[in-house]
Amino acid sequence: MEKSIFQFQSYRLYLRALLEESPRRGTRSKLALHLNCQVSFLSQVLTERAHLTLEHALGVADFFQLAREERKYFMLMIQRDRAGSQGLREFFETQMKEFVKKHEAVREKIEVREELSENDFAKYYSSWLYSAVHIASAIPGMNDPREMATRLGVPLSSINEAVEFLARRQIIQKTNGRLSIGKKRVHLDSKSPFIVRHHSNWRQKVQSTYEQSGVRKNEHLHYTAVLGLSREDAAQIKNIILESIQKSERVLKSSKEETPFVLLMDWFELSAH
Repeated sequence: MEKSIFQFQSYRLYLRALLEESPRRGTRSKLALHLNCQVSFLSQVLTERAHLTLEHALGVADFFQLAREERKYFMLMIQRDRAGSQGLREFFETQMKEFVKKHEAVREKIEVREELSENDFAKYYSSWLYSAVHIASAIPGMNDPREMATRLGVPLSSINEAVEFLARRQIIQKTNGRLSIGKKRVHLDSKSPFIVRHHSNWRQKVQSTYEQSGVRKNEHLHYTAVLGLSREDAAQIKNIILESIQKSERVLKSSKEETPFVLLMDWFELSAH
């Protein structure tokens, strides 16, 4: 599958992804036969009503021919989710994080032709506008500076300034007055000092949208809630969010560029520590 196991934090989500992406017909039935269990039991596992045993975990690893390190990580995920105490859960979670660190190396897996300089990153993430122009340049009917200015509600001079910067850095291309995605990719590491600014830019943009128009379009969705719940249920909700993101990515792979959308999602414990 295209997505690495190390991008998953739930063995159920990973197993579901394996089953959904398998090219073989009747994969779930064949897996149940391989594990010497009922298909209904697998359904209970996937819907969080039952857990795989460690023996089942090895059987899953054999069935899907997971590599040695993938097997270890899969076993850790199951042991973490089956843990009977918070301390034991944290013990396995720490080991999972160590595995993820070893396999992150995102830059080695993404074809980045040239690195942006520190100053370029600072400029790109100084405002939401640069990433907006970057994405909009791939959308037919919007890949013209004047059209961008109209659609984004931004002065043409600001659009032209962003276009010039992005074009000089080969992030976008200009051809006969039309824009398109350039040769250079922009990748922001999760540990980058600019990641907070990136999140902040778009949350400020949403806030200004509320204040300026107050318009609620049918295709827009805004949800804010402050909740009190158990840590177990909080973990379950986090898994639901991760699953939704995973499903969204599958839709995005085959989606045509027609209009830009922004996805913002936050789930965190309200605590001073």
